[in-house]
Amino acid sequence: NWTAGVLATYIGEQQYTKMTPQGGKAATADAYTLVDLTSSYKFGGGDKYEVYGGVNNVFDQEVEDILGSNVGTYVYMGMRANF
Repeated sequence: NWTAGVLATYIGEQQYTKMTPQGGKAATADAYTLVDLTSSYKFGGGDKYEVYGGVNNVFDQEVEDILGSNVGTYVYMGMRANF
């Protein structure tokens, strides 16, 4: 039982206050789109086991640090078992 998915997340232009030694300064972060890919395979009696993986931020889109964490492109994988 294979599944696959694509998730695109669009974040519009954002206004924020950038702190400098001279005080707060109005700043604008550009809009960006993050694209993630996922896949999984379930097997065993009653789909007891699942192997999954994916790639987040496929195109290594940069996000301004002040607006949240973004480690760039990363790959993950794992296995689940239901008892």
